[in-house]
Amino acid sequence: MKLTTKIIPIAAATIMIGHVDVARSAGFSTEFSTTPTSQYIWRGFDLNQENAALQGDVTVSHETGFWFGAWASNYDVGVDDGVEIDLMAGYDFAVSDLVSLGVGVTEYTFTGDTSSSTEYYASVSVGQFSLTYYDDVDLDATYLSLDAEFALTDEFSLILHTGEYDVTGVGDNTDWAIGTSYAASESLSLWATYSDNELDVEGAEDYLVIGASFSF
Repeated sequence: MKLTTKIIPIAAATIMIGHVDVARSAGFSTEFSTTPTSQYIWRGFDLNQENAALQGDVTVSHETGFWFGAWASNYDVGVDDGVEIDLMAGYDFAVSDLVSLGVGVTEYTFTGDTSSSTEYYASVSVGQFSLTYYDDVDLDATYLSLDAEFALTDEFSLILHTGEYDVTGVGDNTDWAIGTSYAASESLSLWATYSDNELDVEGAEDYLVIGASFSF
């Protein structure tokens, strides 16, 4: 019995290594990350009652540019709380050394009473700048996001963002953010972001958010 219990994990590890080697030879790669953050801010809105959130994701990519993954976070919007799980897939490709394009889809799901929705996106990146258009077909909402990231040193980066959110029959809102990130190591990044928007309502205020991202 003792011998068997020793052999099983060794055999399992061997099988797993074999699967990883096969996946790599087939052009696939997998990335994991986890992010503790002081708040969950989404497009200028606080989605966790100004409380800390734990977020994480896994992404499987192929060398052809196709990828799929999942992202999760706890949330609390007052009338509903639980865990948000986003399922994503897309295709990214480089037009040149400077320009790249991307298309994809996200399925937003929630363990609480919030209804799921499907959102499509298309993006273009030129150098340090990226422009992304999102269309949520269930909420009848669109979002146009302009983002930029500049390396200040080998470790520090400056992050800029502005976006326009438009919900049919409800109205629109512009949000913006400025932040910095610090690459403490190949697997750890620390960051801080100041976020604000044009609305003057609860949950849509100015926030200073700090967090850490661990990738492996």
